[in-house]
Amino acid sequence: DDSWQDAGLSFAVATTSAVGVSVGMDRVVQQLKAPVARRFVPFVAVASANLLNISMMRRRELEDGIAVVDDAGEAIGRSVVAAKKAITETAISRVVLPIPILVLSPLIMLGFERAFPSLLSRPKIRIPLQASIVTSTFLLGLPLSLALFRDRGVLPTDAIEPQLRAAADARGCETVYFNKGL
Repeated sequence: DDSWQDAGLSFAVATTSAVGVSVGMDRVVQQLKAPVARRFVPFVAVASANLLNISMMRRRELEDGIAVVDDAGEAIGRSVVAAKKAITETAISRVVLPIPILVLSPLIMLGFERAFPSLLSRPKIRIPLQASIVTSTFLLGLPLSLALFRDRGVLPTDAIEPQLRAAADARGCETVYFNKGL
């Protein structure tokens, strides 16, 4: 079954890349002697894993295209142009999603640690505080990242492939729609 093989390969590539980026960046950060930079290694690892996972899972769409429909929801055909736009928007959303959790949270914690140095030595305060900050930034970040782009993509007919443009023009459509995906 191709879908299971694709999912397994995508998972393996994403996991391997995340670990590789994390280990590599950790070494670079140690050599730079920049302890604050170390807090952002997880973000870069997660973002790179997300990008690789999306590109692996949706690579066939770049070859075969995705379904585009007219105003009435009637299929016009499959568009590689729409696939590129959908994948790009999904990738941007997936990079933006962990920013509040993996970038904003460490910065907020750093501010607390500098303002209240005793936090470092008091896990009963530090752990619930950190969990609250991560939860709050996730609750903020998830809707924002999902709201960046509509789930139903839109393209003017002059931006799609000529054969699809002709089919859309024959129906009097100036715009086609597609499902962006998550």
